[in-house]
Amino acid sequence: MTGNFNRFDIQSFWNNNPFEFAYKNSNGMSSGILAVWDTTWFSLTNTTEGDGFLALYGNCRHVDSICLIVVVYAPQDYRDKMNLWNNLTKLIDTHNNLFSSC
Repeated sequence: MTGNFNRFDIQSFWNNNPFEFAYKNSNGMSSGILAVWDTTWFSLTNTTEGDGFLALYGNCRHVDSICLIVVVYAPQDYRDKMNLWNNLTKLIDTHNNLFSSC
């Protein structure tokens, strides 16, 4: 799931902090979705990709809680946008945990 990125590229703007990343390849005109996190704060368990989003499921270490973090790249078309939010609602309902979106 590294796409066009590698650890060296990301390290160049992440400094020397410990990190991991996930990448969803582009869909249409978008450039893809990149999620980068500090491994002292978040431990990844699983990822889910969908049209317009990349979801990270894991442990938020400082609050010792399972969480779902979703990075969203929303389409402009109304129908596509409604489909995206319906899919996100299903994803959130399935995990029924702490949720953060950005």
